Amino acid sequence: LLGEAAGDMTRRIIISLERSVVLSIKKELERSEEMINSVASEISQTSGSIRLLLEVLSKCYMAGTYRRRKMLGNAEECLKIAKKVASGFPPCLAVAILLYEEGSWQRDFASLLTGSRNEPASDKAKEKAKKLMQCCIDMCCRLDREVYVRKQNFAVCKMALIDLRCESSVSRRKRISLKSIEEAKKSLDTLQSDYYSQREVQSAKIQRLIAKVDFNYRLEKYEEAEKFGQEALKMAKKLEYNLDVIPLEERLLDIREKMTPSNSEVFRHVSGIIESSSSKNNTPYSSEFDDKL
Repeated sequence: LLGEAAGDMTRRIIISLERSVVLSIKKELERSEEMINSVASEISQTSGSIRLLLEVLSKCYMAGTYRRRKMLGNAEECLKIAKKVASGFPPCLAVAILLYEEGSWQRDFASLLTGSRNEPASDKAKEKAKKLMQCCIDMCCRLDREVYVRKQNFAVCKMALIDLRCESSVSRRKRISLKSIEEAKKSLDTLQSDYYSQREVQSAKIQRLIAKVDFNYRLEKYEEAEKFGQEALKMAKKLEYNLDVIPLEERLLDIREKMTPSNSEVFRHVSGIIESSSSKNNTPYSSEFDDKL
């Protein structure tokens, strides 16, 4: 595509921006940022509506890269600029991407506050995230007959994940309401409909599987959760979706711990004995250790 777009600067910029997304998904975040910055001067050479479109896309993609680097302040600044530039836009792909990124930022901000004393602010951010994702879904469905969008699948997955609140070990240890689980089920049922299933790409499937992991985890169906987790992890590694690998591995670790609580108790019990015996005899292989076992 780059070869074909040699004489077309706009196409070349768009291709470079899309390549930055690939790098970001592969967790090559600094390279992704460099690629977006490298086309900034070229964007300034364009004009009219094309320039505005490219500015919004570049700021949205940069916000996504910053967000994944946990630089939420920088991401927020990019989104503010993108929102200002896009204020006069009609419904279009760039606005759908902006809504998705704004919702993702709110979700990550809420996750940052999880476990802190500011839980009300976390809940408020989650509600904002869901509203933005719903706006993204509505716009994508409206545009779907005209342009290739596919962002709606990711947005529905994100809504389910927001309701299930399993983004970290800390959040997984906290109970959630039955209403939140029911809302997540509605999102997962939506993804099974013909409209969504026929449009599902592999990257969206990984996100759906992650949502199913979290859903079954909340239902305490740990074997089902592990099955979906292993499938998602295999796909993520094969496609080099490195951003999803560590979160999936952490989920599977917590799931296995839930599946073998008795073994965990035995391990902690034996570990305590070893520490106690070592402090008295300087060795875990003493007769006292054997007697206690």
